Amino acid sequence: MYLIQGVRSLKTRCCAAWIVCLAALFLSGSGAANAAGPRVTFVGAQSTVGTSSNWNGPVGVAADDSGNLYVASYTGHYISQVNLASGVVTRINDFTVSYPQDMKIVGGTLYIASQGENLIKGYSLSTHALVKSLPMTGIFALAVNAAGDIYAGVDAGVSSKIYVFPAGSSTPTLVKGSGFTSMTGLAVDSHGYLYASDTGANKIYVFDPNLSYAQSTVPISVNGPRGMVFDSSDNLYLAVGGTVGANNGYVYRFPQGNLNTASEVMLAQGLNYDEEVTISSNGD
Repeated sequence: MYLIQGVRSLKTRCCAAWIVCLAALFLSGSGAANAAGPRVTFVGAQSTVGTSSNWNGPVGVAADDSGNLYVASYTGHYISQVNLASGVVTRINDFTVSYPQDMKIVGGTLYIASQGENLIKGYSLSTHALVKSLPMTGIFALAVNAAGDIYAGVDAGVSSKIYVFPAGSSTPTLVKGSGFTSMTGLAVDSHGYLYASDTGANKIYVFDPNLSYAQSTVPISVNGPRGMVFDSSDNLYLAVGGTVGANNGYVYRFPQGNLNTASEVMLAQGLNYDEEVTISSNGD
């Protein structure tokens, strides 16, 4: 398990997790709770990747199937690639962004929530060409299914909304525009069920493939469900932030997306405000 954790500041998501190989990785943001400065540490191997100069407000994270990790630096306005075999960190200047937030990789395209531009941007990982640009004011969270439908989350407290851009369309359709306390994470399974986390209400909302509201639930007694992702077997991984500085964050796995508390598996605990989780499509 690879985990990015840190402290969230205004409009900034400063931590995320990559579940892979049951090792652990930490990208810590700067600030009082991270006096050593931003860093990437493989806990299982007791080694680090990069130096503090590589990380400037690390936020979003995504993994490809070739052993690379992509990290969004919110306050630095850039995307970095980490080669996990060599430990080499490379800033990808072709990926132009402003205050990047969430990221997802589907079909060889890296989708980025470029909040400062109010855009969802898609870059080809092979050519670095911009292949998608969709307007979305206040974009915060992303999910993309295999068909190319793009789900966009706007976190604005009680005014949070979820939209969907059907594959090939540049016109969004509103999925849910009210009822949230603070929507912070999106994930979609292989059957088309969309999950949305509401941090303020400690709820997970579930929408069926027709995007009709299916249910809301409190999967576990936690302080702040946040980022989510499904693996290729439709197991749901959930990052729970807890309280900043309290080291009471968790990562849970729910087999087959079953939110029944009896099915949950705790993968990590005692974390400092972990917020987002990602996993490559081949299970790494």
